[in-house]
Amino acid sequence: MMKALGVSKVDLFNLDVEGNELPILKTIDFNLVQINAMTIEHYNNNENDRREIKRIMQENGFKFLGQNGFDFMFIHSRV
Repeated sequence: MMKALGVSKVDLFNLDVEGNELPILKTIDFNLVQINAMTIEHYNNNENDRREIKRIMQENGFKFLGQNGFDFMFIHSRV
């Protein structure tokens, strides 16, 4: 979606799609868009999905800051 809109830089991206966060997260090409911070809801995700979300984010240069309710919070290491 970001590519179609011509967006290459995002300060804060909030991903909250009622349990479909992991499949959508897997479609993001972090080489094409610079995201500085991201929140990802994990309410409807199982423990394996939550671990996979953290792994994907860490592999793409994000640090896990913690969680607020059912949202994981990440910031990119370049920030």
